[in-house]
Amino acid sequence: MYPEKIRIDRVIRSGRKTIALMVNDQAELVIRAPLWVSDELIEGLVIEKSDWIRNKQESVLRSIPAPRQFLPGEKFPFLGKEYPLDIGVNQKGSVHLTDRFIVDPGVSDIREGLINWYRKAAKKIIPVRCGHWSALTGLKPGSVHITSAQTRWGSCSSRSSLNFTWRLVMAPLEIVDYVVVHELVHLEIRNHSGSYWERVRSILPDYADKRRWLKDHGRELVL
Repeated sequence: MYPEKIRIDRVIRSGRKTIALMVNDQAELVIRAPLWVSDELIEGLVIEKSDWIRNKQESVLRSIPAPRQFLPGEKFPFLGKEYPLDIGVNQKGSVHLTDRFIVDPGVSDIREGLINWYRKAAKKIIPVRCGHWSALTGLKPGSVHITSAQTRWGSCSSRSSLNFTWRLVMAPLEIVDYVVVHELVHLEIRNHSGSYWERVRSILPDYADKRRWLKDHGRELVL
């Protein structure tokens, strides 16, 4: 019996000179290839590397956290600390954080209630962190927006607007700061060249540790 054919989820062609195989956080196989490379050549390489691809996909799938149940006692992160969920009447709104996330019994959709809470928290915290690092670096964004992006922590637009997903405030504050600095530097250098990373390093010498933390734990910061 032949093993099941590996699915190629995405092929990205560009002016690069080599073919690169990548398994992303969703266990999808993404191929980056030169413009001249044929589909047949790509498929041949996938067959050749099939054992590596399957092992990598299985490893990623094992690390994907189980879906949230939104039940009392389940823990949810905020600024790197985990708080258990509780159901109870409170006077602070539909969702309130003390030593736990207290959700009013009248909330019909707990997930949406928590998302709204995180979004409001992000709108308070992230612009303040942008202001802090902007004052230290002299890099000033045109505006700061909070989004619901699922695949990006932050982005920098051509109009110098910085965008950050609300999910970022689930991470420790030092990780929030890393993403803020990452996007602020894009106001000055619009790519990920060596000079870009040197500029990031000049602001956050240990940026690589924070980048690695986000790569290792980012998939846990979901609802």
